[in-house]
Amino acid sequence: MQRREFLATAAAASLAAAEARAAEQPVRVGMVGVGGRGTALLRTLADHAGVEVPAVCDIDDNAVARAQKLVAESGRAKPDAFARGPEDYRRMFERNDLDGVVIATPWPLHAPMMLAALRAGKAAAVEVPAAITLDESWELVETAEETGVSATMLENWVYRREPLAVLNIARAGLLGDIVHCESGYGHDVRAGKFDARRANKGELAWRGEQAVSRDGVLYPTHQFAPTAMLMDINHGARIESLVAMGSVSEGMNRYAADIWGSDHHNARRSYANGDRTTALLQLEDGRTALNFNDTQSWHPRDDAHKYHGTKGMVRWPFPGEGTIWLLDRHWDGRSLDAREWHSLNPFLEEFDHPVWKEYGERALAFGHNGADWLELRGWVESVRHKTDPPVSIVDAATWSAIGPLSEQSIANKSQRVEMPDFTKGRWKTNPKFELRWEWS
Repeated sequence: MQRREFLATAAAASLAAAEARAAEQPVRVGMVGVGGRGTALLRTLADHAGVEVPAVCDIDDNAVARAQKLVAESGRAKPDAFARGPEDYRRMFERNDLDGVVIATPWPLHAPMMLAALRAGKAAAVEVPAAITLDESWELVETAEETGVSATMLENWVYRREPLAVLNIARAGLLGDIVHCESGYGHDVRAGKFDARRANKGELAWRGEQAVSRDGVLYPTHQFAPTAMLMDINHGARIESLVAMGSVSEGMNRYAADIWGSDHHNARRSYANGDRTTALLQLEDGRTALNFNDTQSWHPRDDAHKYHGTKGMVRWPFPGEGTIWLLDRHWDGRSLDAREWHSLNPFLEEFDHPVWKEYGERALAFGHNGADWLELRGWVESVRHKTDPPVSIVDAATWSAIGPLSEQSIANKSQRVEMPDFTKGRWKTNPKFELRWEWS
């Protein structure tokens, strides 16, 4: 048997044993929001043994019916429906047969719903960002501390293969000291900012309403999570301040004009959000990190990640193949030309995180290159075993706060703004980020 086949067989046996144990101690999950994203998460949850879904909640009766059918077709009992209106999630949270809830609703509802869940004693996992104001970030941190209830943000980029491997590369010393990171989310999501399903085509969806009223790096956490892990933010280092700028806003108008005509009211209205918004963050030790959004430009997917160290550098585009440069010419018995970039792929094989070696093949059948499956597995197991979730609520609050802080800076001609210390000084002694993966 080849080594790769042996590892795959061993991983499958390990997963089967873990799932058999999980079935003996099921985690009961309620779903709030079962639209497009919520349905994808629910379908992924249904692939995990030892998970029950007693209840689903949404304001759309059709979405609720679809979710009930999905759960029933997975061999589980049909969940109860909560669809009496926008506040019906509160009634669902009163149930005594829920261990936790997953919240996949529009951004403005994330923090209020999560706060309600925590106060009802339900472990809560919310989609990104966890909060859209500083007050919300603080209230999430304070409420989680006061109630002692588990709270996390479902940031799937924490579980992506490349960032975890790069983290191992850095911790092995190949990159030297990390001095600067650049990360960006370049994804044309204008179609999702308009609701083409409505009878009056071209009306704004909730994402579009955000683009009308806010100007900043409004979706900061996907691209920033790998940077935060690599730079030990809140785990030995902290963000001190940031400055932000936004470009002109033309993409939304052009999109509406191209599809519904130049006379359409959404082709002529003003949008606050710049087509490209950028925040430059300064850490307390002088290191820097750049974070950008480019969600209103007509181009293919173009996420960008660059990690600069004193002995090496990694470039990881998405989509695309990553490259690495090392000052040390010798690695794994081979010589590398220090004047050239080299493929990152051999390093991914060497420095793969154990969670990918163990569960990667199974995870890849699900969304975001397998990260959705892994993040939900991590959260479910943290609820089952009453351990810390993969992303702490303090990290969730900090990463999410880049959004409103960038708004403040842009509104004040790129003035520097201070990042609150959501750790309350504990960043100095917090252990480094470690991803739990051995689930018993």
